[in-house]
Amino acid sequence: MKKRWGFHPQDVAVPRLADDLRTLYAQGTGGRRFRLRFADFLRDQAGHAVDGESLFMTNGSSQGLQMVLDLFTSEGDTIFVENPTYFLALAIFKGRGLNVVGVETDEQGINVEDLEAKLRVHGRLNKKPPVVYVIPTFSNPTGVTLSMERRHRLLDLSRRTEAKIVADEVYQFLAFGDQHRGSVDHNVITLNSFSKIMAPGLRLGWLQASEPLLKHIEEYGPIQSGGGLNPVVLQLVHHALEATDKRGQGVLAQHLASLPTASLTSLSSHGADGAAAGEARRRGVCFDRPSGGYFVWLRLPDLLLEASDDASLRPHEAFARACRDRGVAYQPGHRFTAASPPSSAWENYARLSFAYYSPDEIAEGVRRLASVIDDLATRQ
Repeated sequence: MKKRWGFHPQDVAVPRLADDLRTLYAQGTGGRRFRLRFADFLRDQAGHAVDGESLFMTNGSSQGLQMVLDLFTSEGDTIFVENPTYFLALAIFKGRGLNVVGVETDEQGINVEDLEAKLRVHGRLNKKPPVVYVIPTFSNPTGVTLSMERRHRLLDLSRRTEAKIVADEVYQFLAFGDQHRGSVDHNVITLNSFSKIMAPGLRLGWLQASEPLLKHIEEYGPIQSGGGLNPVVLQLVHHALEATDKRGQGVLAQHLASLPTASLTSLSSHGADGAAAGEARRRGVCFDRPSGGYFVWLRLPDLLLEASDDASLRPHEAFARACRDRGVAYQPGHRFTAASPPSSAWENYARLSFAYYSPDEIAEGVRRLASVIDDLATRQ
């Protein structure tokens, strides 16, 4: 039987969960007992106090995002996002009927001056105070972390303009070393998810916000009408939080501590620091070694993309076909553009993910990708 990879919360929770099924009932915010226990866990992970009353449990970060949009935007409003940004978040914004304005980014994260200029032009037309969506820590797709200096300037801008900052922090606990994790500000709503730290199939997340914002969120109609969260999933996670090993060490905390170590080992041995990656750099492929998260953001040279025997294909399409032929999957950069209609600005970029695969599988994927790059480069 194939070895199971990763953490399996059912192993520690299901035996206890069976006794709970007869009496479980949903609670809108996740239940105070659970939130206080979870706040203790977050405090240990984040290194600063976390108030359980500032937490609101959701059916995953995407539901949390949809909830925030329903409450704090109106159809036709403009939302401000990093460019590039998570392509499925873009789909949620467009499904809500929002106009999406992309804001420039660099190696320090979102450009606050560009954001302020665009808020002046576009934000005044909104029916409600503007919403700014950012992925501050190990951004999807770039892997960039917003610098502390820009975090402070972004918070200052939100206070001056009453803009609400929606911080998608689903990768914040995946640092390859020490990492600052900020506390709640009055205009910041933080989204997070257990799917990134426990198991992808766990559609359970949380948001964290100041008391005035949280009171508004607690009145969200679909949550009240539906009775709240799936109580079975919530109880499963609760038991996983309380599970300990024979030494009395928290099982989930140990698992969370091991995630960055496993990813860093894979990247160091087979990915960003490996021989195949070095060869790719010599062929003109640019990328930074990530400091956390699940992604590597590649910039492919124009000459490499133009190396195609089929004149009917656009350059990035030829590269995509060559990768498919070798069994290499990636997300093309143009999917992450905040421009509408999509521009060609990110066509020579590609996002690689190392979230799902074992170290040996990552090594094989990098080897195959390097062979694609090598073959295309020799056609020049």
